[in-house]
Amino acid sequence: MTSKIDETIVLSEFVTNNVYNVKGLPAKWAVSGMIMSGVIGKRAGDKTWKWFQTEGHLSAKRKKISLIKNQ
Repeated sequence: MTSKIDETIVLSEFVTNNVYNVKGLPAKWAVSGMIMSGVIGKRAGDKTWKWFQTEGHLSAKRKKISLIKNQ
């Protein structure tokens, strides 16, 4: 997440640096620097993207964790 403007969240994609203005996320908990994964979409003629599904997120104050694999 790059920034927020009222109820619109500004997201930038890691690889391409493309910027997306997205509505449908709770702006009150969105923090600049937050890493999010999910599905967005928009209809022809829409100016903003709509957030449809969250797949995961890390807070801006994230900590390094170790994952344990089950064998």
